[in-house]
Order: sequence, then C-alpha cells, then structure tokens
Amino acid sequence: MALLDRPPLKSGVLLIVLALLTVSVSGCVIATVRTLEEDQGLKAGFSPEAYVEEIWESRVLPTYREQAQELSDLLAQLDAAEALAKDPDLLPDLLDLAVLWYRDLLVYRQLGEPARLANQDRLEAITRLAPGYDDARLGARIAALEDAKDALRRNANPRLVLERLFLSFGAPPAAAPVP
Repeated sequence: MALLDRPPLKSGVLLIVLALLTVSVSGCVIATVRTLEEDQGLKAGFSPEAYVEEIWESRVLPTYREQAQELSDLLAQLDAAEALAKDPDLLPDLLDLAVLWYRDLLVYRQLGEPARLANQDRLEAITRLAPGYDDARLGARIAALEDAKDALRRNANPRLVLERLFLSFGAPPAAAPVP
C-alpha cells in the first residue's frame, strides 16, 4: 500500500532535473561575440553622420512626405470642428449621416450596386468619389466616426472630439475626374 501512495524516488529526481533544464534553456539567448580586433574594425568603418544621413534620406523624409498635410487643410479642419461644436445637440445626427455617407462609399466600392445606397440623391458624388478610397480607409473612417459618437455619449468635449476625428481622417483622397 505504501508504494501506491508515493511515486518512486527516481521519478521525482527526474522531474526536478527536467524542470531545471526547461527553465535554463528557455532563458538562453544566442549572442554574437566578436574579438577585440573585429569590434575595433567595425567601429572604425562606422560613421554616425553617414548613418543618420542614410536613415534621413531613405526612411524619415519619405515617411514625412507621405503623411504630411497642407497647413491650410489642417486649419480648415480645426475651424470646422470649432463651428460644429457650437451646436452639440446636432452632432449625433451629423455623425450618423457621415457614417451613412462612408457606408455608401464602401457599399458602392464593394458591390457597385446603386440600388443598395442610402443616399440615392447623391449617387453622382458617390460614383465619383468612391474610386479615390480604399476599403480599409473607409472602414477606418467609419470606426473613427463610431468612436466619436461614443465619446460624445460619454460627455467628452465636443470640439476636442471633432478635432480628433477630423485630424484622424487626414487629407481627402483625390477625386476621380468628372466625365
């Protein structure tokens, strides 16, 4: 009966050894070790100015140019936020209309069926603007509008909510030429 109560001593030792090996192996990191001569050789050929210049030209400037907005566009967005925030009772309805607008652009892009649009009276504008957006951008705008509506329901400052919303939109895409 005593043999059934306790496992054999060898299995306990084996479990402890396995646990220690697992812990020690999982914490291992492969490190590259260079000789002192190799390290000095690498440092001698390294120029911090050239490195920064390379990163500046290849990564920083392209990212900046890609994400830059015109100052006049930014100021117009802030002015629009200020003007709309003056009537906070109207904002939920305006945001609902904006969600419907972007929903229609998304539906038209994906299905190309005008009969499924909520804004039938704006069909010309929808067909002209839809090609300038991609589905991910439209989805992000709809999500941002829903976040803004939620923030207003939680009594956030309307002007700050709108500024954040408009600035998250970025620059509008180029509209397709009117035929």
